[in-house]
Amino acid sequence: MLTYKNAKYIVTNVKTVKKSRNLTYIYVKYKDANYVANTRREFDDILLKVIKSGITSTSIKINGYTKNYNFERIIDSLDLSSSSFFLTGFSYKVYQHGLIPNQVIVDFTFKYNDLSQYRYPSQKYVLKNRSDLYNAIKDELYNLSDRIYLQFADAMIFEKPSIVFDYITKVLEDYGELYYIKSYGYISFGSNVVVLINYTFPRNNIKYMRQHVEIKAKDILSRIINDNMSEYEKELAIHDYLVSNTKYDYANVIKNTVPDESHTSYGALIKGIAVCDGYATAFNILLRMAGIENKIVYGFANGVPHAWNLVKLDGQWYHVDVTFDDPVVNGGEMDIISYRYFNVTDNQILIDHSFDRTRYPKSSTIPYTPLK
Repeated sequence: MLTYKNAKYIVTNVKTVKKSRNLTYIYVKYKDANYVANTRREFDDILLKVIKSGITSTSIKINGYTKNYNFERIIDSLDLSSSSFFLTGFSYKVYQHGLIPNQVIVDFTFKYNDLSQYRYPSQKYVLKNRSDLYNAIKDELYNLSDRIYLQFADAMIFEKPSIVFDYITKVLEDYGELYYIKSYGYISFGSNVVVLINYTFPRNNIKYMRQHVEIKAKDILSRIINDNMSEYEKELAIHDYLVSNTKYDYANVIKNTVPDESHTSYGALIKGIAVCDGYATAFNILLRMAGIENKIVYGFANGVPHAWNLVKLDGQWYHVDVTFDDPVVNGGEMDIISYRYFNVTDNQILIDHSFDRTRYPKSSTIPYTPLK
């Protein structure tokens, strides 16, 4: 058994076929492995060696296997900081025979980005302060760049590379038209940082969507506001337009099949159907084009991830949740407009919303002039 334990294979199937009274064939099916791990430490070391070498597929035999082996957590725990390959994903398949359940072979397939291609870019942003970082991220998101090359200099030398996460969020809080990001990450080489961006749609599709949102937004504003209106009156007109002309994508929310478009201003303004971040990004764009300062707030409502807006009027900030002012969301069936979440304070919104208050401006302590 010890010899079999150290062998680079396992038996996955045994079949007997009786040919006659005195003759029986035994068919044994084997599965080969590249490595053998007799302990969890050996398994971790093998995985670390394989991934740091950029190997895309391998088979590992595990002796002493139990269902407590969580491969996702194990790989997440590996120190890959010195690896020249950036692991972007992996899959696996377990082979096991019922008679020997504690011996398995696992086939792994890995996907990587070769980090060597990021080390020496032809152009990069030299960042001297946080404002430089904000502007670099904003400019490159407008350009739909999938890589942003940064060099931390001067005061930025003391910043951790993870600050890029915070500043991507800051840019997205200010510019709803950039809200087409699916995921992002970074790679650091000393003071050099490469930000990697994965977009929700192909580049040309996003350009098309942005262009049509801008055209539609200008048309909407030309019809619902004028120069004689106060900022409050403009804000009210934009709020009412969105509530009246955008339908909450309730059917897809219930089925957990919300399309990506419903999360964008394109869904709200062009398709006329959206969920919270579609409402919030559309409101952000229309307000900003009307000259009204505002931000998108990313937080929770009733314990569920949610997005709404902070709007600055007469030097004070107020919360506006256009999604929750849509009567369809609140179960209504009549063609009405709610103002329950229009220009409310921190204390009022916190009744059923929550957010990181350190990230956003403090609101006025009293609501804006109520509607009459």
